[in-house]
Amino acid sequence: MATNSVLRNLVGAVLATGIISGPVMAFEVNFEKAHGTVINSQYNDATHGYLAISAVNTIKSHDLAVVYDPSDATNGQDTDLEYPFSGGQGAYVWDETETWDPAAFEDGTDVFNSTLLTDEDRGELTDPAQHNRGILIVQENNTGCSDGDGICDSPDDEGGGPNFLIFDFGEAVTLNQMDLFDVDDGEKARFAFFQEGNNNITAPGTLPTTDFYAIDDSSSTFFTVGGEQVGHDGSARFFFGDGVEDVRRLVVAFTSSGAVSGLVGSTTQVPEPGSLALIGLGLVGITGLRRRRRG
Repeated sequence: MATNSVLRNLVGAVLATGIISGPVMAFEVNFEKAHGTVINSQYNDATHGYLAISAVNTIKSHDLAVVYDPSDATNGQDTDLEYPFSGGQGAYVWDETETWDPAAFEDGTDVFNSTLLTDEDRGELTDPAQHNRGILIVQENNTGCSDGDGICDSPDDEGGGPNFLIFDFGEAVTLNQMDLFDVDDGEKARFAFFQEGNNNITAPGTLPTTDFYAIDDSSSTFFTVGGEQVGHDGSARFFFGDGVEDVRRLVVAFTSSGAVSGLVGSTTQVPEPGSLALIGLGLVGITGLRRRRRG
């Protein structure tokens, strides 16, 4: 009986510590890489949910997701992508009384309500002294991008479109917020979340993996954000309420220019196989001891 109690207590303690399910780990992807860095597998680790990043440039022969350093005014390729993003700063929060149905609103104004931009949020969006980071673009040119050093020599966002940034997670994550930059008036940004099996969380139904970037402007597959919510040389922060859960893919689309950073979310860490094996051996050992005592 005593061994039974020990076994129950041990199992309860293991479950209570979260060792089996793993701790929830927050992450933030801010692309703090060198200006021009081509991004693909740099965040493919447990901390970031095994994130792989790619791009689709529908009007060029190269598909490159590239870091632009907005803090260096000497870059000169595109001043619209540089601090302080004086074209405007906004903050929007998902109205959780609405459904994830893009057909229910126009330009995001019904689902994403304007909210107060705190001084901290504003500083992170506009002040490199508070939040010096990179922003991710779909690269326009191919200058120096294929010389083997992983750096494009002349970073600049594609001015035509549509263009896509694709964030693929190796495990399900929860996404909480995202920052968008330099979506001009009259232009649009779109984004959609997908679960395991490419099931579209944003709108009913599924979208084949190879065809998601062939969606036209009339599609209800993506949430749509109007340029007036971000602005030419502007920035905006989007809060996803309590978080969008079980995300395996995020697709961000731009009809023309635009950039992404500040992707915030969390992942549940899975214990190392060795840890689980030790726990299992311990439980098996105690169970065997109990059986021997009964014998």
